[in-house]
Amino acid sequence: FASVILACLLSESVVPAADTKFFVHYLPWMTGPDSDHWCNTDYGNSYYGSVIGQWSCEDSAVLEWQAKLMKTAGISGIFFDYQTKSWRSCIDKMVSVLKHLGLQYAIMPDTAKGAAFLADSMPWIRQRMQDFNYASFENRSLLPVFDFTGDKSP
Repeated sequence: FASVILACLLSESVVPAADTKFFVHYLPWMTGPDSDHWCNTDYGNSYYGSVIGQWSCEDSAVLEWQAKLMKTAGISGIFFDYQTKSWRSCIDKMVSVLKHLGLQYAIMPDTAKGAAFLADSMPWIRQRMQDFNYASFENRSLLPVFDFTGDKSP
């Protein structure tokens, strides 16, 4: 995804407006070598290995490197995929890094867990929306939703 954005940014034929913002879809589930998500095609998400090897979203140095790389590439911020409360720690750590670097973010609930998860998560999401660097459009906080098609969508 990020490589597509970079290719578009570097192309002479695509010139985004000065106020165009680019966000990346960030999956805060990488917890190191024991993670079920590493290069497991059953999940359909990790066909390629990381250039830094298996990393953990709990590693502040990795999060800082990732955020600086995004900022250098012209990325405005992150849409955090959010499927489980256990990901909050990783999200909170990256949000601290983003704040420090002046990047934005939004929480993007993944409806794969169903409507009840979204309803239960809204108090926490609303709290996050109060952050000065929470992404907004026309002074309204964004709530992007990763819509899992099927019987679990709200």
